[in-house]
Amino acid sequence: MTMSDLTPHPQSAARTVEAPCGTPGGTAKTAAGRADPWTIARVIGPAETAACWLVDIDERVHLLERAAGCLIEPRPGDRVVVFADAGSPRFITMVLSRATLGEATLSAGSGEALRIEAPRLALAAGHEITIEAPALAVDADRATLTVRTLGFGGDVLRAVARRIESVADDLHSVAGRAIRKATTQVTVVEGADVLRAGQVIHEAREVMTLDAEQVVVTAREDVRVDGERISMG
Repeated sequence: MTMSDLTPHPQSAARTVEAPCGTPGGTAKTAAGRADPWTIARVIGPAETAACWLVDIDERVHLLERAAGCLIEPRPGDRVVVFADAGSPRFITMVLSRATLGEATLSAGSGEALRIEAPRLALAAGHEITIEAPALAVDADRATLTVRTLGFGGDVLRAVARRIESVADDLHSVAGRAIRKATTQVTVVEGADVLRAGQVIHEAREVMTLDAEQVVVTAREDVRVDGERISMG
């Protein structure tokens, strides 16, 4: 195969397919005259009606399957290694080189799931790692996330845990409406606790206690105290 064979031919689609996917076709010969099961070919493109690929082998087009161990999905123009079974080309076993630079896709083929198992697994990218899926599930005994800036965008965020701890130098929270419900709530503020609101309503079913060294109540108009019994002093 020459360098000119690495570029797609306009007439490739019009060439006759030598054999359907996996059926007998041509194969190369060794110097001793025996059939060589391995050959280098060029990918034309994916077949339209089967999970096979159109491959150019010595100017003949073959429909070949992708071997289960060939996880890199071929692209048109790629140079690949082809294995012949019983004298007929059957499988694309490896992608040797790419016709153009671009994104490489890892897949198990035939719509099968791809699972990676190892004692330790590390993913490293110089620029970005992107995960796209209709659903994402992470199951671990312990997870640690360390980032300089973390952003989240979504419609609903739900957190369910027995205990939640958050520590920050500054905590800013903005909401159109905030509702908080608890059996018991304790708030400890070392410095000043400032509340600014249009209206403040405190309602207690039993007892409300206010204890301070000094209490100052200032009103621009009226101060009203109403009760069955009022004790002062």
